Amino acid sequence: MANMHKSRPVPPDVTPSGHLSEASLHLVMGYQLAQATIVTDAVFAQRVGLPFDLRPVEFTVLPGIASISPSVNTQSLDSRRQVSSRHF
Repeated sequence: MANMHKSRPVPPDVTPSGHLSEASLHLVMGYQLAQATIVTDAVFAQRVGLPFDLRPVEFTVLPGIASISPSVNTQSLDSRRQVSSRHF
């Protein structure tokens, strides 16, 4: 007969993989930001980072460049910074 174990319910304040109690960390802002970063980094990588070969800092800088100097185009970036226009 197969060994059938009933899994005990995991309390809501325990981490899924490490089964560590995180109840006291819920009030720490840095912990909350770190938890949010895990999710947002994964979404960024899937939607922007991998398809366009961009790091978050590169993605953040591009709108700033466009707003300061609308005359900057992908060809000028190619020649000045060796950034391939395929990233845009």
